[in-house]
Amino acid sequence: MNPTHAAIIAAICALLAPLVTAWVGSRSAHEANEIGEYKASIEGMMETIAGMKVLQDAQGGRITALEAELTTVKAALVTEQQGHRETREQFSVATRYIRELLAWVKAGLSTAHPVPPDSLADWL
Repeated sequence: MNPTHAAIIAAICALLAPLVTAWVGSRSAHEANEIGEYKASIEGMMETIAGMKVLQDAQGGRITALEAELTTVKAALVTEQQGHRETREQFSVATRYIRELLAWVKAGLSTAHPVPPDSLADWL
């Protein structure tokens, strides 16, 4: 090999060595930084998931309480509907009796007035 060529190659190597070293160092730092970012990102996601689990548990408790309250309200509604049905039936019986009384009065009968139904006995 020609000494001039050897000197040129040595000079090029001397110039390229720091550049290659700097490039490799920056790649390693960049990769380490990416790993740190992923790690931080994953840790943040895990904290978010843990927070969501706490919220989910709290909401589960509220839902259970609301379901129990709904069951109570439904039972009260059924009771109220039954009472309403009975009142409607009594109202119907009372209306029929009042019509009989009005017909009796209008007819001017001197006989005893119509006897109220047994179901109205508690009301009269």
